Amino acid sequence: MQQKDINDNLLLEFHAINKKFGGKTILNDFSCKLYRGEVIGLFAYIIIPGLAVPILTGITLAVGSAVRITIMAELLGSDKGIGYSLALARVNMDTAKVFAWTAVSIILIIVIEHMILRPLRQYIMRWNAVE
Repeated sequence: MQQKDINDNLLLEFHAINKKFGGKTILNDFSCKLYRGEVIGLFAYIIIPGLAVPILTGITLAVGSAVRITIMAELLGSDKGIGYSLALARVNMDTAKVFAWTAVSIILIIVIEHMILRPLRQYIMRWNAVE
């Protein structure tokens, strides 16, 4: 029976990895060897945390834009919703209602940001705790 060399299972080897997050250095001269059975660890501990920041930024921007576009679509072609009520108030020159519906839409975006997106961001970015 032939004994396998440990390097036969070597998948990737990294040397001197330097990773910065903002002004904070996360990895400084980090080196590792990745074996065939550790591919899940590569995704779970290196790739996904590295992609978390841009993905969460994109989600935050997309949600804000989606709410505004939905209100604008209701404004232009619907018979119910915030956009329709805003358009109706504008046509009737009811300035108080226009400002009230504008405030409601802003509050809606703030609530979505603070009640859904911020806790999601904190859960996903829990590895980036302030020291």
